[in-house]
Amino acid sequence: MQNVRFALLGPLRAWRGDEELSLGARQQRLILALLLARAGERVSVSDLVALLWGDRPPGSAVNVVHRYIGSLRRMLEPQLARRAEGRWLIADAGGYRMRVDADSLDLLAFRDQVEEGRAAARSGRPDEALTLLASALTLWQDRCAAGLDTALAGHPDFVALENECTRVVREAARLAAEQGKSAVVLPALRRSAARNPLDEALQADLVRSLAADGKQAAALMHFQQVSHLLDNQLGVVAGTELQAALQSVLHSGDESPAEPSEEAAPRRQRRVSPAQLPSDHPYFTGRGPAIERLLAYARRNSGSAVLGIDGIPGIGKTTLAVHLAHLVAADYPDGQLFADLRGFDATRRPVDPGDVLLSFLSALGVAEPPGDAPVECRAALYRSVLADRRMSVVLDNAYNAEQVEPLLPGTANCLVIVTSRTRLYPLAAATGAHLISLDTPEAAEARDGFANRIGRDRAQAEKAALDEIIERCGRLPLAMAVVAARAADQPLSTILAELQSAQQTLEAFADENLDNDLRAIFSWSYRRLTPAAAHLFRLLSLHPGPDITAESAGVLAGTGADQTPRLLAELLRTRLVTQHRPHRYRLHMLVRTYALELAAQTDPPRTRDEALRRLYDFYQESADAANRLIEGSGQVPALDRDALDTTATPSVDGTPAMEWFITEHDVLRAVVEDAAQRGETRRVWRLVLAMQLFYHRYCWWGEWRDVARLALDVTTAAGDLQGQAQMERSVAGALFFLGHHDESLAHLRSAIALFERAGMDAERAHVLMNLARVLLTKGSRTEAIRHHRSAMVLLRRHGLLAAQASALQVMANYLLAERPRTAQALARRAAEICAETGDVQGLAICDELLARCALTEGRLTDALHWSQQGIKRLEGTYFRITQAEALTTNGDVLAASGRWEAAQQSWQRALEYFDDTHTEYALELIKRLGCTPGPS
Repeated sequence: MQNVRFALLGPLRAWRGDEELSLGARQQRLILALLLARAGERVSVSDLVALLWGDRPPGSAVNVVHRYIGSLRRMLEPQLARRAEGRWLIADAGGYRMRVDADSLDLLAFRDQVEEGRAAARSGRPDEALTLLASALTLWQDRCAAGLDTALAGHPDFVALENECTRVVREAARLAAEQGKSAVVLPALRRSAARNPLDEALQADLVRSLAADGKQAAALMHFQQVSHLLDNQLGVVAGTELQAALQSVLHSGDESPAEPSEEAAPRRQRRVSPAQLPSDHPYFTGRGPAIERLLAYARRNSGSAVLGIDGIPGIGKTTLAVHLAHLVAADYPDGQLFADLRGFDATRRPVDPGDVLLSFLSALGVAEPPGDAPVECRAALYRSVLADRRMSVVLDNAYNAEQVEPLLPGTANCLVIVTSRTRLYPLAAATGAHLISLDTPEAAEARDGFANRIGRDRAQAEKAALDEIIERCGRLPLAMAVVAARAADQPLSTILAELQSAQQTLEAFADENLDNDLRAIFSWSYRRLTPAAAHLFRLLSLHPGPDITAESAGVLAGTGADQTPRLLAELLRTRLVTQHRPHRYRLHMLVRTYALELAAQTDPPRTRDEALRRLYDFYQESADAANRLIEGSGQVPALDRDALDTTATPSVDGTPAMEWFITEHDVLRAVVEDAAQRGETRRVWRLVLAMQLFYHRYCWWGEWRDVARLALDVTTAAGDLQGQAQMERSVAGALFFLGHHDESLAHLRSAIALFERAGMDAERAHVLMNLARVLLTKGSRTEAIRHHRSAMVLLRRHGLLAAQASALQVMANYLLAERPRTAQALARRAAEICAETGDVQGLAICDELLARCALTEGRLTDALHWSQQGIKRLEGTYFRITQAEALTTNGDVLAASGRWEAAQQSWQRALEYFDDTHTEYALELIKRLGCTPGPS
């Protein structure tokens, strides 16, 4: 296999062997750029979607990303089998990563050389260090992914990479100046300064290096150019460091000034090493990936590094920050500073950064901190004091980036760890800070942490109770800590009983120490909300699903489309709501419980009932509209729901609607279950009825069966005749495709009787047609044909063209083995109806039937034509069952033609459409794949 090389430090390029590769469309190149910028680390699909479309991705965004990933894989490995993972670009837990090393990616080669150079400098080999750093900098010829840099401007990963280069350039410049070899780094220094024209420290280094190389005139000219740029663009004069560089040029020939007298000398500061870091948590456990990622960034940036840790209240941000600071304490021997910024506090306002600076300066040994000076002056003195120290600074519970920025050291020798409930994007853009959001730990990690507190023997002895306790805590670290503290003198079974009896409240998580009380901690965020955002937060607790969109949140709260995103952004800033995918929001289960308590205390029952009614109506209307689109009846109404992505190109194949169901099906199922608990019988069966066609065509028959059975139980208990009839039929459909034909038959017979009692002939016609299909499958030909004829009479009487086409297809499928010519005629008549109604899936089914007819008669060329036409017709759709059938038939035709390998590939592609490989259809495909070719 030929090696692949990538270049990121300049124009984005790639080679396979000696051949340079065409990297495709702009969006595909952007995806490749971010994968390479992470240099072997995982990039989530949501990060890729945000890169391409920002906060307004289309409904098909995730599928577009997957297509580009597939295209990149085929570009890198043209011989790679379809859907194979490959060597370079691999899937990784909801995302992707590039498998690269220093031989295949210039960024990693750069980092390796830089680390070798720094090691040489630490070992007292400055000449070798300078040679290595200068060599590394020759790899960095332009901005990362030059040509795409406009689209990547401000992206945290690429800002961080540029800052990484700048740090190395400045290190090399200092080494060169010490050795009198400034000319060695001037080319790299000029390139970096040109890319960062407003970085005064970098520009000052260039001024000094030009002068040191004997280019005083060029140094003075460059100072004037930078000063003019600062004045024009920022309205500021050159700062202290740039002015100092100018003075060094102007006085480069002067004799060293005399030492000031003792009387004139400023009061010397006592050098101290503060140790303000709180003690590490005695039961700290887990967080392995987060710690590994943060340590890698801190040590990769062996100069100054800023780490931002954010997450919901109680997720363990402070605990992780303190633990991390203890891990790296030896790397920062000059001490540790710590401040609680009180960004989210029950009674007190966030701490003024000026006050923190006074505290830090005092801790650093400054005898008389300038208490009457502006915060900017205090910050400048703070940076000066830290200029030659290696220290770690932990800034806990920050309210926003503005509160943090004055507290950042100014030189490349300190580590800053910031925790906040707010995502600190401005800090990443301004300083290249590395941000990480904490999520709840996995179940095994949570169990391990709990066991550390109560003892492993006890945890093992009461494992079942412990596992349920952890899940009822939502795996929230603070909630588990509160409960574990009680376990010291109570059996776990008693604690579990308390949790079970306290459902829908936070009583079980109350604590006398308000710093550990969940209600109190959540309230610190809630009290900062505007009234409108607080109202939305309370009503979000009524939503039964796992997540929610901005549109459904607006429906629930009764707010306008222009107001809801602003309110959600407010909830996101306080971390009462999280955004786990683009445009999809959720509440942690305990935060939702807190919101439910508030809603019960604050909002009248009528307000809550009306909100829930609006939400139910919204999902019902959306599901009905989507279902009509999937049906492809040729009379599809214009969709007026943003949830169905009305900006997409209209399509009678139902693709936008299928995408909507795929995205929302977990929410819809939760709505069904919630409505069932509330006794909303009609809502339950109507929503299941709207979902069943999606379930069928997407091959999710098991879930279809489960929700339909739930709805059948509800309608039977309520005596809802129409709903019971519909759900008997629905359960029968799911069971048939799962291969449970006898059970399906029993439900169909019940449905016929119920529809007959209700006088619903049109619906009875559909059931008769389904009954005929099941009977034909079981070999009951006479009864099947009788029911089929009855169905056709009723279907024609009611003008149900689409159903007539389905009935013709059922009979054609039955006859094709014995009477292929008759079957062919029926399939052609069904195709005419499907063309008339615009039923794309129906046409593909007819293609597949015509292919089987031709295969039966030995007309292999015709059979291959029809099977391939069916496959092509379904490209880009989500009709998985029909796609699987078309590919299966195509494989059968190829096998009959002696093309066994191609047949196997077609059957394998068909099998990939089944999430459940234990269904009858999937097992048939597995049987085909296990066969060996017969003699040719």
